[in-house]
Amino acid sequence: AVQSPVHVSIGASYVNNGDWLLISVRTLSPYTSPWHIEKNDEPVEIYTVNGIDYYTMFNSKNSIITWITDGCECFISSQYNREEMKAFIDTIHK
Repeated sequence: AVQSPVHVSIGASYVNNGDWLLISVRTLSPYTSPWHIEKNDEPVEIYTVNGIDYYTMFNSKNSIITWITDGCECFISSQYNREEMKAFIDTIHK
């Protein structure tokens, strides 16, 4: 975890046999600006679960999901496809 005067950030990565997943969470405050996430030309798809909007997109060949909840900005990136990434979100809510 990284703590600064304006926010706390936590990151984790998982790697197994060429598969990988990167997860980052940081607190939001009046002094932090939202993450800048680069994406390709494919449209952003909003996936809503339990009233939380998850924004799914692609950056090069990587899939990305980002959302804000309870004062935290969250980000998952991986080589998995959009449907597999949505399955990760579904497991959060089980």
